[in-house]
Amino acid sequence: MPLENWGGRGEKVMVKYAKIIVDIPINQLDQTYDYLIPQGLAKSISIGYAVLVPFGKRKVIGFVVGFSEKTDFEEDKIKNIINIILPISLFDEKLL
Repeated sequence: MPLENWGGRGEKVMVKYAKIIVDIPINQLDQTYDYLIPQGLAKSISIGYAVLVPFGKRKVIGFVVGFSEKTDFEEDKIKNIINIILPISLFDEKLL
């Protein structure tokens, strides 16, 4: 999935946030978290990719399950994706 889409007036809009599910075996964490997509990763990240993200005081593996142009949280609280761990899509939107 390309991270560019078309806005209502024909202009290109860059997707800013990735919806990430973190790989932590706790039922209460079975939800998505918003992470900023660094400019250097914006053209190469896709749904199904494994990524390294900060989570609390540690770094964990997460999986990209979606994208958004907006977040419900304060932008200064949103952390950046650190890196793509596996640039192969392990699943697609149909499997979600």
